Amino acid sequence: MSLLGSAGALGVVGCGARSKSESRPADSGQAGLELPTSAEQSLVQADQAERPARSLSVNGERLLVVIELQGGNDGLAMLTPLDQGRLLSSRPDLVAEPGELVDAGSGFGWNPNLATLAASGISAAVGVGSNDPGFSHFEMEQRWWRGESGEQSRLGTGFFGRLCDQLDKGAPVTGLALAGGATPALSSDKAVTVGLSDPGSSWFFREENPWLDAHRATLTAMSDAAATDDDRFAAARQGLDNTMRFAASLGEFDPDGDDRYPWTDLGQQLRLASQVIQVEAGVRVLHVQLGGFDTHTGQRWRHDDLMSELGEAVTVFVEDLTEQGRRDDTLIVTTSEFGRRVEQNDGGTDHGGASTMMVCAPGATGVHGHAPNLGQLDDGNIVATARFEDYYATIAEDWFGVSADLVLPSGSTPISGLI
Repeated sequence: MSLLGSAGALGVVGCGARSKSESRPADSGQAGLELPTSAEQSLVQADQAERPARSLSVNGERLLVVIELQGGNDGLAMLTPLDQGRLLSSRPDLVAEPGELVDAGSGFGWNPNLATLAASGISAAVGVGSNDPGFSHFEMEQRWWRGESGEQSRLGTGFFGRLCDQLDKGAPVTGLALAGGATPALSSDKAVTVGLSDPGSSWFFREENPWLDAHRATLTAMSDAAATDDDRFAAARQGLDNTMRFAASLGEFDPDGDDRYPWTDLGQQLRLASQVIQVEAGVRVLHVQLGGFDTHTGQRWRHDDLMSELGEAVTVFVEDLTEQGRRDDTLIVTTSEFGRRVEQNDGGTDHGGASTMMVCAPGATGVHGHAPNLGQLDDGNIVATARFEDYYATIAEDWFGVSADLVLPSGSTPISGLI
């Protein structure tokens, strides 16, 4: 069936301790970029305001779509300060003209290739990273997947997997990866999370002939938990039963799909995400990927192309969700293992520190968090003003109403106003 399990019911290692540690986020009092006074005053200082009451949607089934930007997205090229003095002196060949940028508020502008998406509503979390950053793709991907920004971790599950554990209501699948296989970010303790490697295999449940009828009946019988009293086979039968129930729902997919979606990797992953949402199989968290962000060379055109792919695919997805009546129920967020250095090299940038995350949600606007100071770098790297645990805590608490203490054992402080 080409379904790759990565879930508690399929034998994932248990998570470590859930208690909050004494670790703190980066200094939240660090000065922002050199913005005009009015911009400084408007730069998301809602931390002092009372946090809104947490609530779920009317049907209680809010959804999350995570777009992992693999390779280290340059947050300064995605969301650029309009006051470009220091930026121009550090990367003169990589900065878009202020007139090309899409006003994001607070003295920032979105990449012009995100213009259409910005018109539908996006916001930004700035300065997101680690107090102790690493510059290895593998190392930082592992940290983001686990949801722990420090170097040392004993966690055996992923942040989004632990979130699925809290959201689990017994659905065949609670978390689904659509980038061709399972992701450690969805490794869970008890909820069923899987990686869908070949959505085209749904033909198995659509076509009718005697051989397929018999094969389906055999698999269904094997998954019958009442077929044996032997506990040794209970987990295996339950896993097969979950797989069969979910795979059967894939048989409802339209094999031709929605031709509005661009024929790009991200476009087709989001097309599948839309179909999963439509069949109402109980999935709450969907994970997709867009690669190519390791822009050591040719960054200006490469990053612009990637922003175009991101903007076009998410714009169609948002339109689709609106038509389904699921726009208000669906949160779309980005992650990336790290940002890029401020100073350019030969046509690109090297691995860096903190970066900017994009959030697409109902009513999402503005720039949130504390802007890093480009005049106070750490060996050329942007210093984090929020750990990514804080970003994750915002998703858990303000979107799903799940206490961050249950899913982030290293502690966190949600970013006010982002969601």
